[in-house]
Amino acid sequence: MNENSYLNPTKIKEECDSAIQKLENDNEAIRVAENSLNTFLNDSEIKSEAFDALKFQMSDYITVLQAMRTANNSDIADFTILKSSVGDEVLIGGNILKQKAAALRQKAADEETAQEYEREANKAFWPWESRYYSWKANQYWNMAEIDQRLYLMWQAKEDRYDEIEGTTSGLFLAVATMRAAAETGLCAIDNAFQNGAYVSDPNAAWRTELAKSYIERILTVNADGTITANWDEVEKVLSKPAEEITQEEYEALALLYLNIDETELSHFLELCMDRTSDVDVPWYNEMIQMGTGFSGGEDFSEWTVNTEKLDKLIEQVSIASDGTLAMLRVIDSENENGNENEQYKRLREQRNIIVQRMTLLEVTGEVGTFRGEYQAEHPTIKIKKNEDESLTMSFCQFRNIGSEVSPTMSNLGESTINISRTKNGENIDRDALKDTELSFAGYFAGVSLVDETWSFMIDETSGEMISMGSEYLGTYLVEKTGKEALENVIGYVPIAGDIAGFAIDMAESRAEADAAQKFITGQLDTLESAMIYRAFDCSVNFVAYDTVDNEQLALYTQSGRKTADIINSVNDALGTEITEADVVTKPNEISNLIDQLIAENPENADRYNDAIKGD
Repeated sequence: MNENSYLNPTKIKEECDSAIQKLENDNEAIRVAENSLNTFLNDSEIKSEAFDALKFQMSDYITVLQAMRTANNSDIADFTILKSSVGDEVLIGGNILKQKAAALRQKAADEETAQEYEREANKAFWPWESRYYSWKANQYWNMAEIDQRLYLMWQAKEDRYDEIEGTTSGLFLAVATMRAAAETGLCAIDNAFQNGAYVSDPNAAWRTELAKSYIERILTVNADGTITANWDEVEKVLSKPAEEITQEEYEALALLYLNIDETELSHFLELCMDRTSDVDVPWYNEMIQMGTGFSGGEDFSEWTVNTEKLDKLIEQVSIASDGTLAMLRVIDSENENGNENEQYKRLREQRNIIVQRMTLLEVTGEVGTFRGEYQAEHPTIKIKKNEDESLTMSFCQFRNIGSEVSPTMSNLGESTINISRTKNGENIDRDALKDTELSFAGYFAGVSLVDETWSFMIDETSGEMISMGSEYLGTYLVEKTGKEALENVIGYVPIAGDIAGFAIDMAESRAEADAAQKFITGQLDTLESAMIYRAFDCSVNFVAYDTVDNEQLALYTQSGRKTADIINSVNDALGTEITEADVVTKPNEISNLIDQLIAENPENADRYNDAIKGD
């Protein structure tokens, strides 16, 4: 604060309201213009070279108009922040500083007078004279204390002004570059006519500056290459309705999402959710539950993922994944000696991270609803990077959080989803085997020993060891599940047949047998899928669920570096028409197709294996 500082909150609020209204009117006019241009551009009945040329001009206008609307929305958000920050008190710098200085002077004067009276009291001869001077000294000490309080009151006003100034000093700056680039672009469009025809310049500087302004608004690239998020601006963007967020903003958000530290991922995902309810559990329900061991009476709030925003982000992350994959494939095609330099290794690792983080977005959308403490600002989510480079997302659901002996149900019980490091090619089915073994052991319990030919299980009731050959068990399980294609994968999980057959035969009820069979079939379908993904060199994340409605393993898959080449080789060798989408989304159907072709002609087995190996 200085002597010229002045804050009139009533006037500022009026000016903010006026500015917001003007910006909203501008945005409405821009929307009308955008809609008219889009209608014109999408008119399929108009076809000519002149119209095609005009499309470039119109699309450039739309790019500029969107930037102007984005800048307006940011300023509207800043004016709203300014309104809520200025308070209700008029603050005049000259008066505040003057009064503060006067209070200090008066305090010093009163303290000096008090000390003078104390000296007089000490040297007074008569008792009544000493009491009089002491009374006067106390009077001035009290006045000095009042002066101090006045000083602190005026200091608080100065601090309040400085706080408001600090809070609002960064407003209206984030989109200044965007506005300048948009205005430059508008002038460039108007001047881009040659001989009466519009000539678009795809390399124009204003395009680069505009794209750069979207990115610099929400993140800063540090000298060491790390990225710092401007969360205030990120929150502004993600707080808008999905349809108000521009393509360029989604691109910038995706760039931020792929580069922030794992510890910040949870906050990013929180901003992609909408609060749906604050649940205040009735007091009588809480009273009824007291002493019952049931702890589901906590108050809580709930958020739902905004699927429109999430889908747009997934789309942009997918584009980044495909672009990085294309770069890897180009390098592979040009790399005759097969050596991998550091740049290639970094690019490959970057792609692994992109795939993993895309899986995190997809899993978040799948969960859909998240909980947190009552009226908290955000839901309770934590994302942790583990030593094996997997990501674990922890969040709250209504679930059992007690022990098996004394279970309780909680509105905020913890659930977890673990997303493995991205696996590629030959690593896939090896990890699938390990996870499937653990899943069977955890589901049915009691496994003590596994080898390639025999499996053993302890019957916990009798204590006897049960053992059977895996070849027999493959046939046995096929009979039990009715899924012939599973026979080929039983050998990959020696314990599978043993536990599966035992569980189905020993089930005490039909429901238990059905549940066991469903679990078995699901696990072996997963393993069968993993074998196809491995053969076609896909990129896979193993997603392990511990949630209310899911405790199994799922695979999230994308094409890998050699997937397209392997598919072409298999199609040439077997006369099939398999596509990348088929491999990624229908692995079990591909497995069945290969089995069928081999059954029709055993020589197809060698042809398939040679094609997979690239021979």
